Amino acid sequence: MERKSDLLLYFEDDDVDAAFERIAPHVELIHPVERQAWGQRVFRFYDPDRHAVEVGEPQVIAPEN
Repeated sequence: MERKSDLLLYFEDDDVDAAFERIAPHVELIHPVERQAWGQRVFRFYDPDRHAVEVGEPQVIAPEN
């Protein structure tokens, strides 16, 4: 039985490509590494409980002046 979840777990990795190579063979991918509209590169997959997991490169947010 497939469950729907609105939960998204988020992690950062300094080397998102290496993280993808380590993790991708062992999970059901939602999508491979992609650049998002805001410039961050991320990939997503489902964990065993069908929660979405996102792994992205660290994002630097500049303070507003």
